Amino acid sequence: KVFEDETLLVLSEAVDFAIDMIILNNEDKQEFVEQQENDEN
Repeated sequence: KVFEDETLLVLSEAVDFAIDMIILNNEDKQEFVEQQENDEN
């Protein structure tokens, strides 16, 4: 039982981390696209 709880905790932390990374990556890409558009003008 304890093992199951620890596994779920680790999984939830991994999911939170993955979501944070995806959000950061999306923000970086958005800034990169905007920077490219600014360079072209």
